[in-house]
Formats: sequence, structure tokens, C-alpha cells
Amino acid sequence: MSKTKTTLKDIAERANVSIATVSRALRDDARVAESTRRYIMQIAQEMGVSLQSELTNAVGPVVVHVLDTGWGSFFEESIHELTRYGEEHNFEVIIERVRRHEPVSGAIAKARDMKEGVVVLGTWDNINETEAEQIGNLNVPVILINRYIGTRAASVTLDDFATGWTVVEYLTNLGHERIAYLPGVQSSTSMQDRLRGYRAALERKGLYRPELCATPLTGDILEWACQCVKRLLDLPEPPTAIWTCNDVAASAVIVTLKTQGIHIPEQISVIGHDHLPSHNIGLTTFGFRFRELGYHVGQLAAGYLRGELTGTVRISVESEFISGNTAGPAPD
Repeated sequence: MSKTKTTLKDIAERANVSIATVSRALRDDARVAESTRRYIMQIAQEMGVSLQSELTNAVGPVVVHVLDTGWGSFFEESIHELTRYGEEHNFEVIIERVRRHEPVSGAIAKARDMKEGVVVLGTWDNINETEAEQIGNLNVPVILINRYIGTRAASVTLDDFATGWTVVEYLTNLGHERIAYLPGVQSSTSMQDRLRGYRAALERKGLYRPELCATPLTGDILEWACQCVKRLLDLPEPPTAIWTCNDVAASAVIVTLKTQGIHIPEQISVIGHDHLPSHNIGLTTFGFRFRELGYHVGQLAAGYLRGELTGTVRISVESEFISGNTAGPAPD
């Protein structure tokens, strides 16, 4: 029977410190006091570790950049799962939150001097061509959460095309034929894919009507959603169902419909996306599988750190359908 190798977690438990502290101490990181570093080195040697070769996967840190602190909590569960995965598989996760409204290039700059490890970048912002090129030029692999940029970086996203397809299948099975969509900002890859899925599913059924697809989001989301609803209601044949790019827009749609005396879902069904706790009003919506996203990021990070994975990979996770009380059968 082969001897089980000692891991960073083993040393951390013996020394009563964090895995991050052990990792930094073994890399002579200046953030660790010299006395602490010597203590950890001594324990590692007492555990029979050859510091040059036997530390399983002690390759380098995973740096997690979360853009826009206003959205930081949105990725929290994914980051927590990534951190848990790192503890189990013996790599360190360093979380750095970038200032709110700082461009993606600001996060990229923080990783420019990295020579080992992996960068994980979660963002709600668009990644433009210049930023994509900067990401591709980094010295370490990059994993994006919620965005993809082709072969320049690996990514873990929702399967947004499938979400668009699913919402059409769900509503047509309830008898709806006039299904409107309020699409999000089209510089977002996720929003592009949702629109593509929605349109492809309707075209396949011969039900696509361009007048039911609103102009993509610009400006204030609440004002935009309100204006979109008013335009849809003025059509000769208004929709019997409205899908929106997110729950914020869906909530605005519901309020606008109610002010027009329209009952939901008896007259018009409404479906959102994101499953935000702050908009938990019994909304029929789609949710992010945050834990699963974080798990897959951890898998990719471990593969890169161990040298088992090269090139770029895209993993798409199916969104979770949340059955609420705002969608129902099409009216007679």
C-alpha cells in the first residue's frame, strides 16, 4: 500500500493555522512572520515532508477577483464552494475584491505579475476586446465566472441559451403563443445567449414575432421595463406571457401590469431570472446554481495547478427553474 502524501491541510491542522498561512509560509511570503514560518517548516519536517517534492499540489494560489463590491454577495456562494474545494484538494484561495465600478482592466492589472497559480475572475461587466487580449496575455491560466471570451480563457457559466429555450418550452406547454421578452444589455455574453435561445425556440415552433422582443436594456432598468410593458400592451395582439432578463425587471413589469388593472398570471404570465432573495415575491424565475458553478471552477483550477489541464475549457451549467405563482396557463 502506498503511503498517503501529507497535504497543506494536514500541516495546517497540526500547526493550528489556516491553509493559506501554510501555503504562504512554504513560499516564503513576506506576509508571514518569520517565527511563524519557522514553526510551520518545523512541523512539516516532523511530519516527514520533503519540502522540495512531497507536498501534494502545493503549486500556487488561486486568486479570486470579484468585480464591483455592490454585486460581491451575488458570487459569495460560488466563492465559498471554491474555497471549500481548495481546502479539500490542497490549494490556497486568495480573495481580492476590486473597488466598485473599477473596470475589468483594474482586476487584470492585479494579476499581471503572477508567475504561478490561477486567476479566477467573476464579473457582471462586459469584457471588451482590449481586456480580453490582456487576459489572454497573462502568465497564468484564467477562469471566468459568468462570462466567456472564446479561447483566451476558461469559463464556467450558466447555459443561457438553454434557459431561453426552456422558458419557451415551458410557456408553450401552458398554451402560450404570444411570448414577449425583455432582453438585457447585449454586450453581455449571457444576455446574448438567452436572446438566441428564446428566438431559436420560438422560430422552431413558428411563433417568433419580432414586435414581442423588446429593445435591449439601456439606461435605468425600472424605467426601461415600464416603457417596454406599455409598448407591448399597445400592440394589436399583446403578449400573454412576458419573460425578463432579470428579477428586477420582472418586478417592474408586474407593478406596471397591476397599475393597468391586469391580473397575473390569469391574464399575463411573468417570468424573471436570477432568483434574488430581495425580490422573493413568489416570482416564477430561473436561479443560478452558485455552488455548482464554484465546484466546477475548483475542478478547473485544480487541473491547471496540477498540470493535468492545458488550453481553455468552457463548462455550462443548467439554470434552476423556480416555480412561482406568476406564470400560469394562457388565457382563453
